[in-house]
Amino acid sequence: MPTTHLALEFTDHRIRGALATVARGSATVGDLFELELPEVAEGGAQGAQATTVDAAASVGLALRQVLRGKGGRVQRTSLILPKAEVTTRMVTLPSTDPEELGRMAQFEAERHIPFHPERHIVSHHVVASDEMEGSRVFLAAADERVIDRALSTLRAAEVAVDVITVGPVAAHGALLQAEGEATRERVLALMVVGPESTDISVMQRGELLFSRSIKVARGEDEEAAALGQRLASELRRTHEFTRREYDCPSLDEVLVVGEAAPEHLAQSLGRHLRIPVRPVDLSRLAARCAEGVGNLRAVSEHFACIGEVLLPRPERALSINLTPPAYMAGRAAAALRRVAVATGALALVAVILTFIYLRVSQAALDESVRAHRRQERSLRPHVERMQDQQTQIAIIRSYVDERNSALAILDFLSGVEGMPPRNTETNIPSVRWAVNDFEYDREDGTLVLTGYTRTFNDIQELRQILEGTGFFSRVTIVRREEKPLSHGRGTVHEYVFRCELAQGELPRAREGETARGARRPSHTGAFLEGSQ
Repeated sequence: MPTTHLALEFTDHRIRGALATVARGSATVGDLFELELPEVAEGGAQGAQATTVDAAASVGLALRQVLRGKGGRVQRTSLILPKAEVTTRMVTLPSTDPEELGRMAQFEAERHIPFHPERHIVSHHVVASDEMEGSRVFLAAADERVIDRALSTLRAAEVAVDVITVGPVAAHGALLQAEGEATRERVLALMVVGPESTDISVMQRGELLFSRSIKVARGEDEEAAALGQRLASELRRTHEFTRREYDCPSLDEVLVVGEAAPEHLAQSLGRHLRIPVRPVDLSRLAARCAEGVGNLRAVSEHFACIGEVLLPRPERALSINLTPPAYMAGRAAAALRRVAVATGALALVAVILTFIYLRVSQAALDESVRAHRRQERSLRPHVERMQDQQTQIAIIRSYVDERNSALAILDFLSGVEGMPPRNTETNIPSVRWAVNDFEYDREDGTLVLTGYTRTFNDIQELRQILEGTGFFSRVTIVRREEKPLSHGRGTVHEYVFRCELAQGELPRAREGETARGARRPSHTGAFLEGSQ
């Protein structure tokens, strides 16, 4: 069943959004939109940073009307915060244990938070782990007040948030989709140029090493050359930091995207940096947009939003979620309340249906009882006759199943490993003993066995097996004699055992001693053939 994913990016002066439909593992962007944020009267500042309660309600109402006009029910919502509001850092921690890494990430993030670390929400993603070197971890931390201001707007819009991430992380995912695997083999810089600020990110082998947001944007009359010079200077400072902190090599290429990037900005940056600079290839992202949505300008303006809704979270190179625990707990509690109400309603319906069922089925149950009683009276003579037959069978079985009877002894012998199998034409080499004569005297309490073996040692081993069965109190070798076979086929050893039957209750058969069936072995001919 198709699901709808929503991504909302809070920038300095507007909210951008992207709606995508996910069906059968593939996502398609169906709509892109944006909503202007009002100015705050007392300070002149715009955006989520200074949104008052009234402004949040006003923006939330406008956003709700926009989403209602899009139609459909959203199953997952992502909120993208601007980089200027979030601290990010790639660090190496000396552990690979998930629980220990969570605590270490919290402590490490507090070292890089400039103020009020106690009220920051911290999230981390393990990029790589090695038992010897530890784990490479990407950290993100945001002031809870900043998050609450954005969430207050979304509460007014009646939008529940599942994931809170940051602009460079979403843009990183979009770049991996736009440029493909080629980004994993080079050292790149990504510049997302906005109206008020520019985000600069440095990536090595597909990993987001470092990103920063700078208040460098194009003025109304500023040409591409002047803006290129300013951005080139900031990019050199950013790369120098990553070179010192992360031992980052020289940049292979710079990629530019964003709504405020002038047409010739890439050429201007290339002249100042003396390395290849080009706009991001947006054709792949545009191909995954619905008809009439995916023009290159709209894709460039909604670059981070598109990256967030198109790439499933389990496949992300970086997965950050700065949603406050209290907010998540509130959503869980609300869900439990809804479940409780639904469960109560269902329970009431179940009680009513159960009462109706009991009343309706009572008459059928009474009739069934009466029918069973009539059937019981008709079957009683048959039951009594069967009980008499069972008594007779038990008497007969007491003779057949006697533990020390000749049948029981023969049944045991037929199951001894090394005795001739039922089919004497197979497994002849496995035959070690053969029984030629079986004389059972129940009154005298003796059994005389006559047969053949291959060696004298086999005779002694067979005697020990017979003594261990519990059938006999003593087994005596009456005679053992070596006899030659005809036509020079070697010799066999004839044995005669006198076995005295044990008195009293026989012990239970040991585990694994099962018979193959009661039979009188008489396989001397087969044994002799196997002795060639």
